[in-house]
Amino acid sequence: MKIDLDKIERILIVRLSALGDCVASIPVFTALRQRFPDKHIAWAIQDNYAPLIRNIPGIDEIIVFPRHRWKEMRSNWNKTTEALRLARRLRMRRFDLVVDAQSNTKSATLSFLTRAPHRIGHGQGEAKEISQWLNNHPVNHPADMKHIIIRNLNLLTALGIEISEPRFPLNPDPFAQRPILEWLRVHDLSEKGYCLLFPFCGRREKEWPQQHFTRLAQELSQTGYRVVFSWTPGKDEQLKQMIPANAGNKIIIGPQTDIPELVELIRSAGICIGGDTGPIQIAGALKMPNIALFGPTYPERTGPWTTSGIVSLDSEPEIVGKTVQQAYSG
Repeated sequence: MKIDLDKIERILIVRLSALGDCVASIPVFTALRQRFPDKHIAWAIQDNYAPLIRNIPGIDEIIVFPRHRWKEMRSNWNKTTEALRLARRLRMRRFDLVVDAQSNTKSATLSFLTRAPHRIGHGQGEAKEISQWLNNHPVNHPADMKHIIIRNLNLLTALGIEISEPRFPLNPDPFAQRPILEWLRVHDLSEKGYCLLFPFCGRREKEWPQQHFTRLAQELSQTGYRVVFSWTPGKDEQLKQMIPANAGNKIIIGPQTDIPELVELIRSAGICIGGDTGPIQIAGALKMPNIALFGPTYPERTGPWTTSGIVSLDSEPEIVGKTVQQAYSG
C-alpha cells in the first residue's frame, strides 16, 4: 500500500522501552519533525521512561503506557478495563501513520489498535515475535546496516525520508539541573570535574566485575580524579561495598535521581564509564566523553552513538584506567 504523504496529519511513534532503546529512537522523532514541521506527532512510551522525552521540543503528545501501574493491579478486571480504555484512546486519536521503532508483539499491538492505515515497522532480521503481521509496512535493512540508530532511521525511507546524521535534542532541564548543581556544591565537585561510573546493567552478563570497578575507582582517585558511582535503585548495599574504606571524599556515591536528573548528572560529568546500558547511551547522545565496556553484545549495533573508546569486558582495570586518562576532558 503506497503512503500518500499529503494525507498524513497525525503521526505516532511507538517505542515503549527500554531506556537506551528509547534514546536510540529519538532521531526518528527529530527526522519526522523536520519532514513534517506542522503535523501532530505523538510518542507512546512506558510510564517509567516517559520523563526522558518530556522536554524534547516539538513532541505534541506523550501517550503513556502504564505498565508499572498495571503490574500493581491485582484485579484482572481492572487491567482489562484499563487496556480497553487505552485502546479507545488510541483509536480516538485517529492517527494516519504509526512508526513502530520497537517492533515486538506489545508495540505492534498498540500500533494495530490505533487503526492507522499505515503502520511502519522493522522487517526481517529486526522484527520480533508477531510484529511483522501487525505492521503493514515492514522495512528490511541491508546486512551492512548494523547500528540500531541507523536501522531506526531507515524505517523512514518508507516515507521517502533519507537517513541523516542522528540528532538527540536532550536540552538542559533547569528543574533537573538545580538539584544536581546543589549536590555538586555540597560535595565540592565542579562541572566536568568527576568520573561517573555505572557499574550495573539490566543483564548481569553485560556487567564488568564489581571488584574491577572498585580497582578502577582506586586507580583513578590515586591519579587525582574525583570518582562518583552512579546511584542505582535497589543497589545501595552493593555500591557501599564497592567503595574502599579509605576513599574519603575521593570516591562517593551519587545522588538519587529521576531520569531528567540523571541526564543532567551525566551532562555535568567529565567522563562516563559503564557497560551496554541506558546511561552510556545518554552520554553518547549528549556527545559526552565516555568509555563503553562491551562483552556479549555488539558495539557496532548498540554502542553509544559517540564514544571515546570501546573496551572489552575482559579488560583489566589498568587498561580501562589508561583509556580513561587518555579521554578525560576534565
